[in-house]
Amino acid sequence: MSLSSKENYTAIYYYTTKLEASKELKKIVSRLTQTTEKNFTNKLDGWYEIYKEFLDEKSVSLTTGELHYTHPRIRAAYRSLKTNLPYLFTYKNPALCSKLTSP
Repeated sequence: MSLSSKENYTAIYYYTTKLEASKELKKIVSRLTQTTEKNFTNKLDGWYEIYKEFLDEKSVSLTTGELHYTHPRIRAAYRSLKTNLPYLFTYKNPALCSKLTSP
């Protein structure tokens, strides 16, 4: 995981550690360097299937009366991982690494 991706995930995750969905997502992310891209993707997709309804929950704002997602931080953490997935395992691909570091 690139430093900026990890920092982004950590910043988002920090506020959601009490939720079961967050704890499960943290377990998946903590194994990132010990797994393959395919296995990580399968675990992340499985996590999403389990918590999809939870992530889609909406609440009414008491101040504005508008609907908003109830769990925006965990949604953002998942979206960040999913969006950056093509880059998370770059370090395991020597051909790609040489392309990125060559002038």
